[in-house]
Amino acid sequence: MGRIVNFIRMKTHSRELYRAKVEVCFSKLKSSARGLSQEEVERRLKIYGPNDIKVKEERAIVKLLKKFVKPIQLMIEFAAVISLLIGKIEDFFIITCLLMINVLVEFAQEYKAENIIKTLKNRLTTSVDVLRDNEWRRVNIRNLVPGDVIRIKQVMSFLLI
Repeated sequence: MGRIVNFIRMKTHSRELYRAKVEVCFSKLKSSARGLSQEEVERRLKIYGPNDIKVKEERAIVKLLKKFVKPIQLMIEFAAVISLLIGKIEDFFIITCLLMINVLVEFAQEYKAENIIKTLKNRLTTSVDVLRDNEWRRVNIRNLVPGDVIRIKQVMSFLLI
């Protein structure tokens, strides 16, 4: 719970700091123009955790099966069962085929989108220049903490999909 509260507090700071003067930013984030000390970085890593987004991977079959328990699909499945119970076999097969097509198209679109996101994530920069103990160092982006002073370089790049 503490990590969530601290994260919310940092998000609130970021809204306030958007147009603030540099000195105010340093004060609110308890940082300085010399950067953070290594001890402070380690302390903040314990509080906030790594600068990373955890993504829970699900097996494809589980994702596919979950598509069948959405509200609209459940209504379509109910209509198919009713058609079967009243003896309209042709309607049952038509409804079932449409349901399968709908679910498979949705699954394929989601699969494509996830692959694009993975590709983009792999192309992201994995390290950054950060000022710590008054020295510029190259560190992994996972080790960034609130209050770090980073160097941003303008780089032109193209992504072809």
